[in-house]
Amino acid sequence: MSLAKKNSRRGFTEVFLITSRILYESLHSFRAFPLRSVFVILAIAFGSSSLTIISTALDNTSVVVDELVADFGPDAMMIIGGDQIVTAVGGRGMTLTKEDVERISNNINSVEYVVPLQGTVGNDVVYKGKSARHPFVVGSLADFAKSWDWPLTEGRDLNDKDVENGAKVTVLGSKVKEALFENESPIGKQIRVGQSSFTVIGVLEERGAFSGQEHVDNRIIIPFSTLVSRFPVDRNHFQIIRVRFNDSEAISRYTEEIRSLLRYLHRLEDHEEDDFFLLSSDEILVFVGIFKGGLTLFLGMTAVCSMLVGGFVLANLFSLSVESRYVEIGIKKAVGARKSDITVQFLFEACLLTVVGGFIGGIIGIVVSFYISSLGVMQVGFSIYPFLLSLSVSFVIGIIFALKPARTAANLDVIAALRGN
Repeated sequence: MSLAKKNSRRGFTEVFLITSRILYESLHSFRAFPLRSVFVILAIAFGSSSLTIISTALDNTSVVVDELVADFGPDAMMIIGGDQIVTAVGGRGMTLTKEDVERISNNINSVEYVVPLQGTVGNDVVYKGKSARHPFVVGSLADFAKSWDWPLTEGRDLNDKDVENGAKVTVLGSKVKEALFENESPIGKQIRVGQSSFTVIGVLEERGAFSGQEHVDNRIIIPFSTLVSRFPVDRNHFQIIRVRFNDSEAISRYTEEIRSLLRYLHRLEDHEEDDFFLLSSDEILVFVGIFKGGLTLFLGMTAVCSMLVGGFVLANLFSLSVESRYVEIGIKKAVGARKSDITVQFLFEACLLTVVGGFIGGIIGIVVSFYISSLGVMQVGFSIYPFLLSLSVSFVIGIIFALKPARTAANLDVIAALRGN
């Protein structure tokens, strides 16, 4: 073949035939170099599965954060009694009083609900031989469900009359309702909590979340006045005060106003730490952002290292493959193959292997993610994006790490290649 022919512009038919031949030889290389193919695919599959799991976990984190903020309420704040730093070594754990509740209601603008909470555990709830083990018994003022933006599936919420009269009524969490009544409506039924009987007036919608080690739906709500009269709890202090505002855009300002007010009411000096803890959706987002950033960095580095290991395996094996294919390369160049043809063939072979590895790894990653979800570690919904990300990264790894061996093969001298050296 003449030099003019080699450098002439190729027509569509010739390009199609050459591309088809490259594809055929790339597929044939699977059988011609089985160990190389297996090692490359396994190395990329390992990194790809790690990347898929990590991407799925991070996607799930974003969904969980959105659900958490929605459940907590973007217009809400929770005031927790006790200095969270020194309580463990002797600080006061019960620092919120009735005066705190009244002053927040009267002195902070845009307050819609201020509902203090006190609670106790250790009492079984029983109905006709069925029992719910140790639910959290919460004593609240009126409008518990409204203050927590927690809809009722049936019945009604606590009202002022219930609290004033110390009524023996209760609103059930969904877990307690399922344990005691299953598909039966509990409204108007009598249940026993400890040594006292209560009439069920409402059922809270299922939240399906955890608060520490406890499921938030495993609780019952009773009037605060009833709680302090029938259970051994501190009647002068609250564990938590739930506050909701009319305006969700000024949460940061309200946080500082409430902090200043509580420090004044608790007579704290400037050098003293808060003896309470304020939690709003902003604090949740900051905390989760820090956690997610650390998780992304750690898991991202793990995935990158896994993929790089696969890339180095590919580069080394393809370098050895070039050395073993000198004669083949020499023959191709002797009959008119261009440098670009040799380069494209090696890159195509590499990308074919890495994409297959990425596909297998992506499937493994999705299966593992759903298995983890079945264990209750995290909830996973199917998303195509982690899978596509895995394939894309695998393709890029194939291009980058096979480029040097491909250029080495393309730049071989024809005579030296035909001699095998």
